Amino acid sequence: MEADQPWLFLAACLEWKRYKEEGPGMISHLPISMDGSCNGYQHLSAMGLDPIGGRATNLMPFDDGEADPEDIYQWV
Repeated sequence: MEADQPWLFLAACLEWKRYKEEGPGMISHLPISMDGSCNGYQHLSAMGLDPIGGRATNLMPFDDGEADPEDIYQWV
C-alpha cells in the first residue's frame, strides 16, 4: 500500500509471478512508458555522427556541472 500507484504495483507483482511460473517464453501485457520526444532527431544525429545534434538530443555526455539534460526543443 506504500507504492505510488498500488494497483500498478500489484499488476507488476502478478506479472512477475506469471513469469516465474511460465519462464522466459512468457509474453507480458503490461504497458511500458517510452520517451519518444526526440528519438527521430537522435537517430539522425547518430547516423550522421553529428556532435551538435548528439548533444542536443542527449546522445553525448554532458558536463557534471550541468543540472539537467538538454532539450532540443529549447534550442530550436
